[in-house]
Amino acid sequence: MFTKMILSILAFLLLIFPNSVNLRADYQKRTFNMDASVSAVMDAIKAKDIDVLEAMMCKNIKQNVSDLRGEIGKLIDAIDGDIVSVSPWSRAYTSSTIDAKKQLFLQSIDLVFVTPEKEYKLGIMWGIVDTATPEERGIRSIALADLALYPSDGYLVAKISATENY
Repeated sequence: MFTKMILSILAFLLLIFPNSVNLRADYQKRTFNMDASVSAVMDAIKAKDIDVLEAMMCKNIKQNVSDLRGEIGKLIDAIDGDIVSVSPWSRAYTSSTIDAKKQLFLQSIDLVFVTPEKEYKLGIMWGIVDTATPEERGIRSIALADLALYPSDGYLVAKISATENY
């Protein structure tokens, strides 16, 4: 209830002050739900739903990765077997840029999941706040690593990433 009230106030203030970088950044940050987003990614991977993952990608990836649907398919197909368990995600890295004209906030998370055959690490870099180019919010990079050979970091199996601001 409190969150909805804050978001309503922020939306109203954005109507009055549409050029306020701080208000736009705060609104974008508050409307992003990391738990729901990670859950949606894992559900899409389990269901092999390329459309859902493609929709979550930032504009840069959509425009610059040739055959994006094929690359997402390769990432999903690189997973041997059905996912049987997923560990809680952890924050791996945070980056932010703040100036008078733009705020950019990127956050990387790692999660480990297991199939009957192998253990994998999925790293996702999210564009959570981008006040200058809001269409760049979304997945900025997603990488799948097989943990069998190198248990600490894994062996990179597939990676899709943006070409700018990463």
